[in-house]
Amino acid sequence: MASPRVHLRGTPSYNTFVTAYFNNKLPSTRPLEIHQPRTTSDVRTAVARANDHTCSIGVRSGGHLFAATSLVADGILIDTTDINPALVYDAGTQSVAFGPGMRAGQLCAALCSHGRFFPFAHAATVGAGGFTLAGGQGWFMRGWGATAEWVAALEIVTAAGEAVVASETQHEELFYAARGGGQGFFGVVTKIFARTVAAKRIWRLVAVFDAGDRDTFRKALGAVLGANDGTPKCGVDVAAATVYSDREEPGGEQVGSGVLRLAVSAVAYADSLSEAKRMLAAFESLPKELGDLCVHHETTAETNWQALFEQQSVTFPPDRHERWQCDSILNDPAVPREELLDAIYPALCELPSRRSVGVVFIAETFPDEKKTAFSLPHQYYIATYTCWNDAALDAPMESWLKRTYEKVQRVGCGTYVADYDESLRHSKVMTDYALARFQEARRKWDPNGRFAGGVGFAKY
Repeated sequence: MASPRVHLRGTPSYNTFVTAYFNNKLPSTRPLEIHQPRTTSDVRTAVARANDHTCSIGVRSGGHLFAATSLVADGILIDTTDINPALVYDAGTQSVAFGPGMRAGQLCAALCSHGRFFPFAHAATVGAGGFTLAGGQGWFMRGWGATAEWVAALEIVTAAGEAVVASETQHEELFYAARGGGQGFFGVVTKIFARTVAAKRIWRLVAVFDAGDRDTFRKALGAVLGANDGTPKCGVDVAAATVYSDREEPGGEQVGSGVLRLAVSAVAYADSLSEAKRMLAAFESLPKELGDLCVHHETTAETNWQALFEQQSVTFPPDRHERWQCDSILNDPAVPREELLDAIYPALCELPSRRSVGVVFIAETFPDEKKTAFSLPHQYYIATYTCWNDAALDAPMESWLKRTYEKVQRVGCGTYVADYDESLRHSKVMTDYALARFQEARRKWDPNGRFAGGVGFAKY
């Protein structure tokens, strides 16, 4: 008889937990069992059961992966929400340890209670496990690097059911593959050990511009990217989004009479207003530079993490049970900016529904492929999040995204691994060197292919 922490197909509890994802558009595949372990030992038991039954393993931390690849067909889904659910801070080393199921909002609160910072996700409900495995586009990435680069060690249950601690000095190939392997990683992370820095105050500037046609979009986003060029790297977070002005009105599937806007948020981590204004000076000048294109401007002012999380939840509401699909490119730094702006216009400005969103996140990351599987050098993460409610629109929405990104990918060097979706297209998620090393580690640590995610990585 199954324990209360194992949910079998066909039971009421199974039906509840099998759809516990951010996205209401889920694949048709379903696991035989859902395990909700509380301890590393429980995870080992779940992996052993999968080995005994020669079935695949899927792993879920926060359930924010749009493709929901953890829903393995007739396999075992391991939900890591309750493993090591509290953050532990070591004042001597100024490091932290926490479980993969901790949400960004929980991490933020725990870190703030110790006066420390670690680059968690921008959305409060994102789980730390999947976020970190993907590399992690955390706060202030453009100067402080991907979240995975802050990780000192990982406790991992391997495909053989063994619990190990991987770092740069032990099981280094496993540690390498975990930091950037994303949905393709071949183990279950049960604890994350990471460094921190001292917390500071938070300041934010907001500007909204008209992006109603190709010329205005190019001018507005070009100015934003130019302002980014003149902004200090460390302690500044910059993102832009294209949205319809009537996005929140009923009938989100239909593009109505709303005007397309480019909303820009620049956040500074600083001890004083004067310091924050110096850091964001280039963005403060944008409204004057762009004149009538600016339709809204909020000058640099102090804010807090809760307010930032709430703003993110307006764009990506966690409780509306909408249907989403996402594709992205990481720009090729060798492509001239004007060519880039022209190429990405359809992906960001010809959105197929009123609820859809285009995103440009300033990453400015040039990772060392010898250190992490997260390895594609890029300045900008460019993505489209299509959103709708009617399941009858699944096919045309998917078709739009496929067509659009087959064209846009020419100015990219690959895709962020968290957005990789085999049903849409095959795209590079790491450098050739990193992929070869990742595949070698997979053959060693999961020779029987118990973890099936990311098999398509090699098809690019």
